[in-house]
Amino acid sequence: MGRTIARTLAALAVAVAGLTASVAASGAASAAPAGSAHTAPAHTVPAHIAAQPTANELEGIWCASIKGCIAVGSDRNGPSPLSETWNGSAWKKVGVKLPAKLSHGRLFDLSCLSGRDCVAVGMAFASPVSAHALAETWTGSGWKPALPPAPAGQATVLTGISCRSARSCVAVGSDTVKLPLSGPGAGSPGAAALSDLLVGTTWVRKPVPVPKGTLISQLNKVSCPAAGFCMAVGGIEAVSGAGTALVDVWNGKAWSLLKPAKLPAGVTDASLNAVSCASATHCVAVGFAGGGGLSAISEVWNGKTWSYAKVSWPKGVKNTLLLDVACLSASHCIAVGSTGNNPNAEGLSGRTAATLWNGKAWSAMSVPAPAKGRFSLFNGVDCHKAFCAAAGQTGPRGTTNGIGLAGFTTGGSWKLVAAK
Repeated sequence: MGRTIARTLAALAVAVAGLTASVAASGAASAAPAGSAHTAPAHTVPAHIAAQPTANELEGIWCASIKGCIAVGSDRNGPSPLSETWNGSAWKKVGVKLPAKLSHGRLFDLSCLSGRDCVAVGMAFASPVSAHALAETWTGSGWKPALPPAPAGQATVLTGISCRSARSCVAVGSDTVKLPLSGPGAGSPGAAALSDLLVGTTWVRKPVPVPKGTLISQLNKVSCPAAGFCMAVGGIEAVSGAGTALVDVWNGKAWSLLKPAKLPAGVTDASLNAVSCASATHCVAVGFAGGGGLSAISEVWNGKTWSYAKVSWPKGVKNTLLLDVACLSASHCIAVGSTGNNPNAEGLSGRTAATLWNGKAWSAMSVPAPAKGRFSLFNGVDCHKAFCAAAGQTGPRGTTNGIGLAGFTTGGSWKLVAAK
């Protein structure tokens, strides 16, 4: 299976498992409102139940200035949506209101036009076995929830969003579906790529094309640099079992399929995690591929075709992974992720990584290593003329627990700041 698709399906599974554990830990779902284990006084928790380790993770970030940012993610113990604001010296949690009858959820990405106008997307839960696409609008002081359309009986997640105005956004993700009872993956959970458009105050579902012979598909991120133009990327698993990148372009009315770049020999099971377009004639997409471990990949769009661009790292760096990218121009992009993580281990063991695109080649940037016995990673990045900011997580090595992590750079090395 394409690794990006597997990561998204795993996120759904982890969220459901986290919700089930939260309900179980409370003794009974009827004993207290769902999620109350995180807000009730400590003495209400039975003495024989140990407190869960902190499991906060930031996924997306946007900054009005280097002293004013907002980030979203999740507390996976809930699982509960997580939002934090940065004032230049400290991070502060901001509560996220969920739709009626939904008490759990996660946020994966956000798009902002100003410090008072953002839209974040993710998923929300009505029960331990169902999930619904979630959108949250930031007003500068709080979040207002909405539920984009979703097929009945399917778990739906939105993982990427790009807004051109307060009333015009494009979001992408996937519906989880059950595969046919015969053939590859028979009866197991699958996924189908989707897109939701915010038009005025209404969310509208639009079909997404995938290559013939696709078994599983997922769109991860989208970038809309101009009116009537959006680029979305993700991954597919074909009936043959091969994992390849998925690229779709929006012309303002419909999606059409684009052919991704031809990859070098030996680069297999590839998928794209993120894309950033400086214009309709210049986009950069990043992701990773399999084959003897993980290897970061990138592709560049010139307005007509995609071409492969090798991502270079210092000697000895292994298992490289890029999760997001931000482009200010055709000659200035920063991509972030992690290196050194063991892809076969349940917990995390790598360190934050960032690399700079100058229009011709990638060059690794200096990012501080985590403290001994800890891991770190970047999930999202936002760039402005004078600086870039990244968001992720750091925690005990070999786990997925920890706290949010932010990074800031003015073009040289990165400075890391612990979040909540």
